[in-house]
Parts: sequence; structure tokens; C-alpha cells
Amino acid sequence: MILAPEPAASLWAREAAAEGLPPASVVDSLAACLDGMGGVMPVALLWWVDPTTLGGSCDLGSALAQVRAVAPELPLLLRLESGDPAERVAALDGGADDVIGCACDIRELWARAKAITRAKNMTNAFTTP
Repeated sequence: MILAPEPAASLWAREAAAEGLPPASVVDSLAACLDGMGGVMPVALLWWVDPTTLGGSCDLGSALAQVRAVAPELPLLLRLESGDPAERVAALDGGADDVIGCACDIRELWARAKAITRAKNMTNAFTTP
């Protein structure tokens, strides 16, 4: 699932299709994202964090908590506008699996999502009897 403001959301979806990556549902708000997770759970969430996707009255920490409450194991990649290390650390501590900066293409995002999934599967293999 891609959570991003337009036109970035459509661009990411077109780039993914052009690269032969699995189709992605596209939403432009946290509320739509959470609603979408009520049906078929996506394989990953690629989230372009900005005020429009957060929903104005929500801070990033609260938004991450909402996503993790619905999908605790979902690979969650955030794209942050800010290069502020404190904001990146807060996102990772708040539940993001990875945080990227502005310049990143869809192939790298997908590769990061797959790497997170592999790491989570490896962790589960060691903790499941």
C-alpha cells in the first residue's frame, strides 16, 4: 500500500508498475490507510509522511501507534521530508521499520520492504517453538 499525497502517490504506483513490482493500492490519508487495512492486509506500507497524509490533527507518533495497533508486523517504510536525525530516530522508535530521505526510487523502497520482511521472518523463526 502506498500512502502519499498526490501527485507523488500516482507517480510511485506508475513507477512500481513500470518496474514489474506487485500492484499497490494508493491512499492519500492515514484514515483511508487504516480503513484499507480492514480488508486485505497489504504486504508493506510505503508512507510519504507530510501534513496531508497525517491528517492535520495527528502527530507522527500517534499515527505510527495507530498503524501498529492495526498491523503490528507490517513492514513500514517512511519517507520524511526532514533531514533532522531527531525526527528519524523518533520515527524508528515510534514503530517505523525504516526511514528514507527525499531521493529514493520505488525499486529501492520495494527492496527495503522485502529486506524488512526477511528480517522479521528470521526473527520469528528464532522465537517460534
